[in-house]
Amino acid sequence: MNAWGVFFKDEDMPVKPPRGGSTPVDVNASAGASRSAEVDTSLPTTSGRRGSASDISVDHSRPGDGASDGTAGNETKPLAVVMVHAASAEVLVIPGPSSLENYLISAGSTLPDANSSGLRVFKSRTYVDLSIGGTVLVGADPDTGLYRARRSSELRPSGPVLERDSASGLWRLHEDVGATIREQFKRSFPEAADEHAQHFNNRFGDRDSAEIELERIKFGFPQLDRELGAWEKAYKGSDTEERDRRFALGAKMRQLFKWLGDASERIHQEGFQTGFVLKLAFGRKRNFALPVLSTRLDSIVALEITEGAVGKLEGLFKSLSHIETLKVQASLDGLPAGIETLTELKVLDMSRTGVLFKPADVDRFTRMSRLQELNLENGRVLHAPSVRGLTELRVLNLRYTGINALPAGLSEMPGPSRLQVLDLGRNRGLKVAPDVSAMSELRILDLADTGISRLPVGLDSGSGPSRLEILNLSANDLYVAPSLRGMTALQELDLSWTRIDRLPEGITADIPKTKLILKGNDIQTIPESLELRKGFDLSYNPISDPAALRRFIFARRQTGTDVWLGRGSTDLSANLWLKNVPPAQLPDKLALWNRWSSVPESDLMLRIRHLSGTPEFHIERPLLQRRVWAFLEAFDKADAVEQAQLRAVAGRFTENEPIIGVMLERLEAEIEKFDARRQHVPPHQLPKRPRFE
Repeated sequence: MNAWGVFFKDEDMPVKPPRGGSTPVDVNASAGASRSAEVDTSLPTTSGRRGSASDISVDHSRPGDGASDGTAGNETKPLAVVMVHAASAEVLVIPGPSSLENYLISAGSTLPDANSSGLRVFKSRTYVDLSIGGTVLVGADPDTGLYRARRSSELRPSGPVLERDSASGLWRLHEDVGATIREQFKRSFPEAADEHAQHFNNRFGDRDSAEIELERIKFGFPQLDRELGAWEKAYKGSDTEERDRRFALGAKMRQLFKWLGDASERIHQEGFQTGFVLKLAFGRKRNFALPVLSTRLDSIVALEITEGAVGKLEGLFKSLSHIETLKVQASLDGLPAGIETLTELKVLDMSRTGVLFKPADVDRFTRMSRLQELNLENGRVLHAPSVRGLTELRVLNLRYTGINALPAGLSEMPGPSRLQVLDLGRNRGLKVAPDVSAMSELRILDLADTGISRLPVGLDSGSGPSRLEILNLSANDLYVAPSLRGMTALQELDLSWTRIDRLPEGITADIPKTKLILKGNDIQTIPESLELRKGFDLSYNPISDPAALRRFIFARRQTGTDVWLGRGSTDLSANLWLKNVPPAQLPDKLALWNRWSSVPESDLMLRIRHLSGTPEFHIERPLLQRRVWAFLEAFDKADAVEQAQLRAVAGRFTENEPIIGVMLERLEAEIEKFDARRQHVPPHQLPKRPRFE
């Protein structure tokens, strides 16, 4: 046997210990083309990584999680790997975790047989057999979802990326396949940059899929080029803008067909590139003709139409019937014709288009059976679209669309029971709340300012949306608050201006977790057991109990925000702050007030007036009044730089931010800084310098 390049494990002779450190492997790998995509409706506060499901076992074990029966003992430490050369007797040790042989284990014979995915799963750990011989422990890379070799002590796998060979069922190094794919891509398209080849490899991670796609491009591009060329030459007019637009669109389609799109055009789902977005800007011409192609542009998975009027799209839709996302932010006269041919559509975003839907458009959405997100926010919909049969729907946003009836099929079964986000807010003519009894996956429900007078059926039932994270029922005359018992996932609750006269039942230290907005209601008392937390807003409720008002002051000092503010006085004169002031002081104080109320700094004085809504104004008014005049006198004496700084501090506190009670404290602290700088008083008398004779 030729000894060149032969690897074996040396079990008899002493081995050099591996050198410290590791050799990093830069492998940019991706999942295959068959990875399914789900609409991500997670909150802005959760993390940004989307979850993915898989039909294969993934090892999530932690370091040291070995079985108590000694299973971990079957995995030896990585054995040293040596290479024997015919021309030399020197034994070379291959260090670092980048070498796959460093991850080999000796427990292969004790593991169960591989399953249909080529995985040998034992005690929640996953092993694979290698095409080069041997077995390694693997784990899923949290960034790519692909398998990497790992050591039993690792939480995150650090070894090379592996992929299964479909012919043998064994596993091999992924980077070798990736290098081959990149080379084939560069040979097919010499104009391609290295990043194009790398992203193509990321999209088609196995050799078979990549070769099929390259063959499709090879045989399909000539036909595409002929059709685009004929369309470009078909224009005989004198409008250079029209001619330039055709050539630019033709060039872009040719580029995307070859997977040579720019970075800004790449579409990623769950962290993996799936294709490109084609962006169209029509300008002012509604009759801008689009090419009709017989060749599918599979690399385009999203279409974005912006700027100007939209004409006929049927021909383009036929070439892009496979796209999953359509975003339109241009003028439309009803739902575009031919949109039903987009049978793979998952996301339809026509928000802020000003589109006026026609009665005939109502039932056209039901033909998009795979739709997961429908966003028509701020459009002139008027007639609510039917969602019958849209069982995959996760997000429905009809906010501020003018609808006066619920979408047909919304509360019916079978229907959109998988809804996670339902936003019908700011449709004052709606009047009726949806039945949410069957919406067990609902996480966001917004019915603000919809004219409803009753709570949604099933909102606080045991079978209702127990996973709710955000609930907004504000600006509706409900009079009754929902119970929060059972809403253990609730993060935010907005019941402002709903005319309730008591707090909702079920408020705890964790429910709701971040925000409780009860602003502008008829609540007069708060229970002593209620823990006042940051994120609570009870402003503009008629609470006058001195004990409660003192609790609000204490809560502000603890949280840095105002839990409660009153409506404040409408008196804009100095009289508001002259109660019981000696007559001899009145002229000076009036002059001071008028001096700063009649100049551009009156904005500062407006914020001073808002202090009449603080708890201190009701229970500590004499003290608050003295503090106000002390500040104004200090402000009057300050120099121009100091006054500008004080105005800037006050400018951060507006009426819409419930922290006006903190403003005076911040201003007083700023004045103390000015006083300290002006005085420059040393902490002790400095010693005299010695004199030298």
